[in-house]
Amino acid sequence: DVVKDLDSTKKDLKSLSGDLKQAQIEITRLKDLNKSLHGTLAKAKTKHNTTNTALIKQLREEIVSRERELLRVKHEGIRKESKTREKEHKERLKLEEKVGQLQAKLAVAEQSREELSK
Repeated sequence: DVVKDLDSTKKDLKSLSGDLKQAQIEITRLKDLNKSLHGTLAKAKTKHNTTNTALIKQLREEIVSRERELLRVKHEGIRKESKTREKEHKERLKLEEKVGQLQAKLAVAEQSREELSK
């Protein structure tokens, strides 16, 4: 009986030894996979940061460009407005001069009418 138990124990030990070797191989494989995944993750993070940085830079440049365009349009509007005011002022002066001339003609005509009615 002792011999049978000993043989059975040897078989169990051999089986366990095989299982242990398989487990060690699997552990090594998983460690390698883990390293590989960490490397891939690091690359992905670097790529993401690079992409993100480029996007941020592009957005900042776009904002600056839009702000410059806005200022340009605003200044252009102010210049146009100023020119329009000048034009309107000149037209107003011409109209006032014309009104003055017409009032003078009216005064002359009224005076002539009064003189004719006497």
